[in-house]
Amino acid sequence: MRYPLTFSNLFRSNKLSLLALLFFFIFATPALYIYEQKARKDVYQIAQTTLQQELDTKAQILKGHLKDSVSSINFLNVTPPISGISRAAANNLIDPLLNTPIAIWQTRLAEIFSGFMRTDQQLLQA
Repeated sequence: MRYPLTFSNLFRSNKLSLLALLFFFIFATPALYIYEQKARKDVYQIAQTTLQQELDTKAQILKGHLKDSVSSINFLNVTPPISGISRAAANNLIDPLLNTPIAIWQTRLAEIFSGFMRTDQQLLQA
């Protein structure tokens, strides 16, 4: 004789299956949580390492640019003044203070800029 299909009859006939399913969920849920936490930690660790490497690379590049800028400033700081050009332009193309024609001042200025371009690596790349 067959029993009618009800929940209690189904439970009685499949006690072992339902019990196994219950134990599976009891053990699987914490295991899944622990796995998810470990995966999250691994992803965060990889991201942190990658970002730190990027930060170190950017810092090195920035330090290099800063060093180049300081070198350029130091070079320009030690160049002789060329105020004679403005004095010569105002006085018939001759500097009245040093009695130097403007052509000599322009040559000096060209030499300064040529030397600067030869020594500045960033200008060579441009």
